[in-house]
Amino acid sequence: MNDGMDAAYARLEQVLGWVAWLACLLAVARLIWIGGLFYQAKQDGHGADGVENIVANLMAAIVVGASGAIAGALLS
Repeated sequence: MNDGMDAAYARLEQVLGWVAWLACLLAVARLIWIGGLFYQAKQDGHGADGVENIVANLMAAIVVGASGAIAGALLS
């Protein structure tokens, strides 16, 4: 019975690892997009309109980075 639970945890950790890599790729792509928005805002003279986008992106990256620990705490 314990081997089945260990296999399930291993599979969960593997899936969370895939999700974390995908989220990191999306976060990098979003930061590049936000950089383009900053450039466009600077060209238009609006200043820094996208700071809240960067903060939201960093907060999401922190949650994704902690997802393995969160899942482990909830399942144990």
